[in-house]
Amino acid sequence: MASQRQEVLVLLPSCVDEFVRMAKEEPDEVKEPQDYIQGERGGMGGSKSVKEEPKPDSSATVDPEVSAALAKLNDTDRVVAESQKFCAVMTDSVLGSMGTPVKVDVNGEPVFLCCKGCKSKALRNPEETLAMVAKLKATNTVAR
Repeated sequence: MASQRQEVLVLLPSCVDEFVRMAKEEPDEVKEPQDYIQGERGGMGGSKSVKEEPKPDSSATVDPEVSAALAKLNDTDRVVAESQKFCAVMTDSVLGSMGTPVKVDVNGEPVFLCCKGCKSKALRNPEETLAMVAKLKATNTVAR
């Protein structure tokens, strides 16, 4: 009997709460499971919360997928997203690694997120989100 390979989709534990919240509060925003998959990176995010410290970028190479996703932003937004580099919620997710970054207004400031799934979390904690963006920008400026 020949063995068959079967693909299994897994929702990261850090995304379960956000997914359940979206299903209850924003059911129209919930997509089909396959819509959350982008290459080998997954869809709704990583495993870090807004409160965790950002990591400096030690990579000198630029991912072509990231470059293409950032290129879809207008010039002003692209400069801001590049200075932020990582999602303000999932701080280990490089902006552009999950498609075109999502821009949200947080207390009058532009903030970029890796995906729509991070939007409500960023808006629920505006002060923490803005503090994280400031840390990300400071860290990424030093890392260059």
